[in-house]
Amino acid sequence: MANLATTYYKYDKLREAEDIECQVIVLRKQVLGEKHPETILGMANLATTYYKYNKLKEAEDIELKVIALCKEVLGEKHPETILGMANLGLTYYQQGRMKEAEKVKVETLALRRKCLGIETPTRLRV
Repeated sequence: MANLATTYYKYDKLREAEDIECQVIVLRKQVLGEKHPETILGMANLATTYYKYNKLKEAEDIELKVIALCKEVLGEKHPETILGMANLGLTYYQQGRMKEAEKVKVETLALRRKCLGIETPTRLRV
């Protein structure tokens, strides 16, 4: 099902992607639990769909949950945690919340530099 949601997303069928991603999250929570990395990934995918769909408040709410779960399960320095923070910074930016966006992006950049190294290309996309 998750692959089908990804396909819908790639073809800009965002409502269909959203519906399936919600189902995937429910199933993963039931089978794997809320703190399983695959469940967290499903939540991050839904947040990305909301972002692209311009449902920025919904994206923000999920991104905050994803970051909290990633910090708890994977640790603050894990690449998925850092990616979640970068996504939240983009969401804040799209909402016109420049101070919050700047704060999150500066923190993300510092973590990427510290944890992933100064030459890591992904660090540059903050």
